[in-house]
Amino acid sequence: MADLFVLQADSGENDSWAAIDDNTVLHARVVDVRKIVKPFNDNITGLPVEKVQFTFEVTEDGKFLGRRIKGETSTHFVANPGCRMYAWVQEILGVEIPEGFRFNTDAVIGSDCRVRVSKKVTIRRDGKGEWVDN
Repeated sequence: MADLFVLQADSGENDSWAAIDDNTVLHARVVDVRKIVKPFNDNITGLPVEKVQFTFEVTEDGKFLGRRIKGETSTHFVANPGCRMYAWVQEILGVEIPEGFRFNTDAVIGSDCRVRVSKKVTIRRDGKGEWVDN
């Protein structure tokens, strides 16, 4: 699968990549959904941790147009509002999901949606500033 990179102007002030503010809601499109294995094991079972990673691309005009945003869910798919995968799939498809529904990740690729972005700030290990991740 090919990646698309959009060249943006650099003002010379290192703000060509600006973090998206916490709780910002943007129009986006689902561009990828896949199962991933995290680089650590589960504390209880000792088994590798698997997640489902959704990749969204911002479609809303503005400085974030084309930005890719990733979000992870558990691999559990249960009819519970606390289940992130259930909530995301239901919202993306725009339908009530019946018991026994089989979710094929290809069904949401290309779907338009809105995403609420979170902002995570981490202090760099070298103590020289911080990393900001959306």
